[in-house]
Amino acid sequence: YAEDISIEDALKNIEALALKYNPDSDLVSELDEPGNWHDWKGLKYLLYEYEEHLAGTRTVRIPWEKLEDKKAKQNSIEHILPQTPKKGYWTTNFTKEQRNDCTHDIGNLTLTFDNSSYGRKDFADKKGSPGQANPCYANSPIFMERELAALKDWNYINLEKRRKKIIEWVIQRWKIELEQEESQILNVSDDDLEDIEDDIFHDEN
Repeated sequence: YAEDISIEDALKNIEALALKYNPDSDLVSELDEPGNWHDWKGLKYLLYEYEEHLAGTRTVRIPWEKLEDKKAKQNSIEHILPQTPKKGYWTTNFTKEQRNDCTHDIGNLTLTFDNSSYGRKDFADKKGSPGQANPCYANSPIFMERELAALKDWNYINLEKRRKKIIEWVIQRWKIELEQEESQILNVSDDDLEDIEDDIFHDEN
Protein backbone atom coordinates (compact mmCIF):
# COMPACT_ATOMS: atom_id res chain seq x y z
CA TYR A 1 0.00 0.00 0.00
CA ALA A 2 1.69 3.21 -1.21
CA GLU A 3 -0.93 5.83 -0.23
CA ASP A 4 -1.98 6.35 -3.87
CA ILE A 5 -5.58 5.84 -2.72
CA SER A 6 -7.24 6.15 0.67
CA ILE A 7 -7.14 3.26 3.12
CA GLU A 8 -10.94 3.07 2.96
CA ASP A 9 -10.94 2.75 -0.84
CA ALA A 10 -8.13 0.20 -0.72
CA LEU A 11 -10.09 -1.97 1.73
CA LYS A 12 -13.22 -1.73 -0.40
CA ASN A 13 -11.27 -2.77 -3.49
CA ILE A 14 -9.69 -5.69 -1.62
CA GLU A 15 -13.16 -6.89 -0.60
CA ALA A 16 -14.35 -6.64 -4.19
CA LEU A 17 -11.28 -8.51 -5.46
CA ALA A 18 -11.89 -11.23 -2.89
CA LEU A 19 -15.37 -11.75 -4.30
CA LYS A 20 -14.05 -11.64 -7.87
CA TYR A 21 -11.67 -14.53 -7.23
CA ASN A 22 -13.76 -16.38 -4.62
CA PRO A 23 -17.49 -15.57 -4.93
CA ASP A 24 -19.81 -16.14 -1.97
CA SER A 25 -21.51 -18.87 -4.02
CA ASP A 26 -18.21 -20.79 -4.16
CA LEU A 27 -17.76 -20.41 -0.42
CA VAL A 28 -21.26 -21.73 0.27
CA SER A 29 -20.70 -24.64 -2.11
CA GLU A 30 -17.41 -25.61 -0.45
CA LEU A 31 -19.02 -25.53 3.01
CA ASP A 32 -22.08 -27.50 1.93
CA GLU A 33 -20.61 -30.96 2.44
CA PRO A 34 -18.84 -32.51 5.46
CA GLY A 35 -15.06 -32.40 5.29
CA ASN A 36 -11.81 -32.55 7.24
CA TRP A 37 -11.69 -29.31 9.21
CA HIS A 38 -9.35 -30.73 11.84
CA ASP A 39 -6.22 -30.33 9.71
CA TRP A 40 -7.06 -26.74 8.74
CA LYS A 41 -4.66 -24.28 10.40
CA GLY A 42 -7.41 -21.70 10.92
CA LEU A 43 -9.68 -24.06 12.89
CA LYS A 44 -8.83 -22.85 16.39
CA TYR A 45 -9.33 -19.23 15.38
CA LEU A 46 -12.68 -19.99 13.77
CA LEU A 47 -13.90 -21.87 16.85
CA TYR A 48 -12.59 -19.10 19.09
CA GLU A 49 -14.63 -16.53 17.16
CA TYR A 50 -17.63 -18.83 17.34
CA GLU A 51 -17.15 -19.05 21.10
CA GLU A 52 -17.12 -15.24 21.24
CA HIS A 53 -20.35 -15.27 19.22
CA LEU A 54 -22.00 -17.66 21.68
CA ALA A 55 -20.71 -15.63 24.62
CA GLY A 56 -22.44 -12.47 23.46
CA THR A 57 -21.81 -9.89 26.19
CA ARG A 58 -20.28 -12.48 28.52
CA THR A 59 -16.54 -13.07 28.94
CA VAL A 60 -14.89 -15.86 26.94
CA ARG A 61 -13.20 -18.12 29.48
CA ILE A 62 -10.57 -19.68 27.20
CA PRO A 63 -8.09 -16.92 26.25
CA TRP A 64 -6.69 -16.97 22.73
CA GLU A 65 -3.16 -17.00 24.18
CA LYS A 66 -3.83 -20.36 25.83
CA LEU A 67 -5.18 -21.83 22.61
CA GLU A 68 -2.00 -20.76 20.83
CA ASP A 69 0.21 -22.36 23.48
CA LYS A 70 1.32 -25.68 21.98
CA LYS A 71 2.54 -26.88 25.39
CA ALA A 72 -0.98 -26.67 26.85
CA LYS A 73 -2.26 -29.80 25.13
CA GLN A 74 -5.42 -29.93 27.24
CA ASN A 75 -6.49 -26.59 25.70
CA SER A 76 -7.27 -27.92 22.27
CA ILE A 77 -9.85 -29.41 19.94
CA GLU A 78 -12.22 -32.08 21.16
CA HIS A 79 -13.79 -34.64 18.84
CA ILE A 80 -17.26 -35.24 20.26
CA LEU A 81 -17.53 -38.48 18.27
CA PRO A 82 -14.03 -39.83 19.05
CA GLN A 83 -11.45 -40.38 16.34
CA THR A 84 -11.12 -44.03 17.38
CA PRO A 85 -14.51 -44.86 18.91
CA LYS A 86 -15.15 -47.91 21.03
CA LYS A 87 -17.70 -50.42 19.87
CA GLY A 88 -21.10 -49.91 21.40
CA TYR A 89 -22.53 -46.43 21.78
CA TRP A 90 -20.59 -44.74 19.00
CA THR A 91 -20.81 -47.57 16.47
CA THR A 92 -24.54 -47.82 17.16
CA ASN A 93 -25.21 -44.09 16.73
CA PHE A 94 -23.01 -43.63 13.66
CA THR A 95 -22.57 -45.90 10.65
CA LYS A 96 -19.05 -46.53 9.38
CA GLU A 97 -19.69 -44.18 6.44
CA GLN A 98 -20.95 -41.44 8.77
CA ARG A 99 -17.90 -41.83 11.00
CA ASN A 100 -15.60 -41.58 7.98
CA ASP A 101 -17.38 -38.45 6.71
CA CYS A 102 -18.00 -36.58 9.95
CA THR A 103 -15.34 -37.36 12.54
CA HIS A 104 -13.18 -34.37 11.55
CA ASP A 105 -16.05 -32.17 10.39
CA ILE A 106 -16.77 -28.80 12.02
CA GLY A 107 -20.04 -30.14 13.43
CA ASN A 108 -18.12 -32.68 15.51
CA LEU A 109 -15.43 -30.34 16.87
CA THR A 110 -15.36 -28.08 19.91
CA LEU A 111 -12.86 -26.13 21.97
CA THR A 112 -12.08 -27.70 25.33
CA PHE A 113 -9.94 -27.48 28.45
CA ASP A 114 -10.22 -31.24 29.00
CA ASN A 115 -9.37 -33.11 25.81
CA SER A 116 -7.30 -35.80 27.53
CA SER A 117 -10.06 -36.43 30.08
CA TYR A 118 -12.78 -37.08 27.49
CA GLY A 119 -10.90 -39.52 25.27
CA ARG A 120 -13.17 -42.23 23.85
CA LYS A 121 -15.92 -41.95 26.45
CA ASP A 122 -19.58 -42.29 25.51
CA PHE A 123 -21.54 -39.09 25.10
CA ALA A 124 -23.34 -39.50 28.42
CA ASP A 125 -19.98 -39.58 30.23
CA LYS A 126 -18.64 -36.61 28.28
CA LYS A 127 -21.86 -34.70 28.91
CA GLY A 128 -21.86 -35.46 32.64
CA SER A 129 -23.93 -33.48 35.09
CA PRO A 130 -23.54 -30.16 36.93
CA GLY A 131 -21.42 -30.41 40.06
CA GLN A 132 -19.69 -33.70 39.33
CA ALA A 133 -16.00 -33.99 40.19
CA ASN A 134 -14.71 -35.18 36.80
CA PRO A 135 -14.51 -32.80 33.81
CA CYS A 136 -17.64 -32.79 31.66
CA TYR A 137 -19.50 -30.60 29.18
CA ALA A 138 -22.12 -29.71 31.81
CA ASN A 139 -19.46 -28.14 34.07
CA SER A 140 -17.40 -26.57 31.30
CA PRO A 141 -16.81 -22.79 31.27
CA ILE A 142 -16.79 -23.02 27.47
CA PHE A 143 -20.12 -22.00 25.97
CA MET A 144 -20.07 -24.43 23.04
CA GLU A 145 -19.52 -27.34 25.42
CA ARG A 146 -22.41 -26.10 27.57
CA GLU A 147 -24.58 -26.18 24.45
CA LEU A 148 -23.61 -29.81 23.90
CA ALA A 149 -24.57 -30.63 27.49
CA ALA A 150 -28.14 -29.57 26.69
CA LEU A 151 -28.46 -32.43 24.18
CA LYS A 152 -29.85 -35.81 25.15
CA ASP A 153 -27.77 -37.72 22.61
CA TRP A 154 -24.99 -37.28 20.06
CA ASN A 155 -25.90 -38.81 16.74
CA TYR A 156 -25.72 -37.98 13.05
CA ILE A 157 -28.88 -35.85 13.16
CA ASN A 158 -27.61 -33.66 16.00
CA LEU A 159 -24.17 -33.42 14.41
CA GLU A 160 -25.74 -32.20 11.16
CA LYS A 161 -27.91 -29.66 13.02
CA ARG A 162 -24.86 -28.26 14.80
CA ARG A 163 -22.88 -28.26 11.56
CA LYS A 164 -25.61 -26.29 9.79
CA LYS A 165 -25.77 -23.76 12.63
CA ILE A 166 -22.00 -23.17 12.60
CA ILE A 167 -21.82 -22.95 8.80
CA GLU A 168 -24.66 -20.40 8.71
CA TRP A 169 -22.72 -18.33 11.24
CA VAL A 170 -19.48 -18.68 9.22
CA ILE A 171 -21.20 -17.43 6.06
CA GLN A 172 -22.71 -14.44 7.83
CA ARG A 173 -19.49 -13.68 9.73
CA TRP A 174 -17.30 -13.54 6.63
CA LYS A 175 -19.85 -12.52 4.03
CA ILE A 176 -18.75 -9.54 1.94
CA GLU A 177 -21.42 -7.00 1.04
CA LEU A 178 -20.45 -4.51 -1.64
CA GLU A 179 -21.83 -1.10 -2.42
CA GLN A 180 -22.98 -0.63 -6.02
CA GLU A 181 -19.84 1.15 -7.21
CA GLU A 182 -17.62 -1.53 -5.65
CA SER A 183 -19.58 -4.35 -7.29
CA GLN A 184 -18.50 -3.07 -10.70
CA ILE A 185 -15.11 -4.68 -10.07
CA LEU A 186 -16.78 -8.09 -10.46
CA ASN A 187 -17.38 -7.35 -14.15
CA VAL A 188 -14.07 -5.81 -15.19
CA SER A 189 -11.50 -7.50 -17.40
CA ASP A 190 -8.34 -9.18 -16.15
CA ASP A 191 -6.23 -6.27 -17.49
CA ASP A 192 -8.30 -3.76 -15.56
CA LEU A 193 -8.05 -5.95 -12.48
CA GLU A 194 -4.26 -5.74 -12.72
CA ASP A 195 -4.54 -1.94 -12.76
CA ILE A 196 -6.75 -2.01 -9.66
CA GLU A 197 -4.33 -4.35 -7.90
CA ASP A 198 -1.47 -2.02 -8.80
CA ASP A 199 -3.36 0.86 -7.20
CA ILE A 200 -3.78 -1.13 -3.99
CA PHE A 201 -0.43 -2.92 -3.78
CA HIS A 202 1.77 -0.53 -5.78
CA ASP A 203 5.47 -1.11 -5.14
CA GLU A 204 7.35 2.20 -5.16
CA ASN A 205 10.56 0.33 -5.92
